Amino acid sequence: MTRGVNPVCIEALEIRDTSDHFSAVMDIRTIGKALCKISNTLNQEVTVTLQGATFEDPTVTDPVDLDAGQAVAAGTTKYVSTSEPFSYLRVKAAAATAPASGALTLTWEFKHGRD
Repeated sequence: MTRGVNPVCIEALEIRDTSDHFSAVMDIRTIGKALCKISNTLNQEVTVTLQGATFEDPTVTDPVDLDAGQAVAAGTTKYVSTSEPFSYLRVKAAAATAPASGALTLTWEFKHGRD
């Protein structure tokens, strides 16, 4: 978990099945805006959903889906962002067909509300 002091956090998820996979939880309690760049070098499309949780749920055990899920085709990049008042964020990713190679790279960037 990162405490909103690092302007950027980079994480790679190696997905090799059709189960749900989750990013690290981002602590955005002191942050006004969050952006996640999702680069898919997997050899399959994945569906990603930005999830949020309130202050008493730092492990995001009861998440709220902040979008309906977005398809990220193999070899492409998408961006998801939020300025919703949640304390914690993570990305949920799942592939309909198990990927055999590559990774899903998540690059988080955080800004204070007036930045």
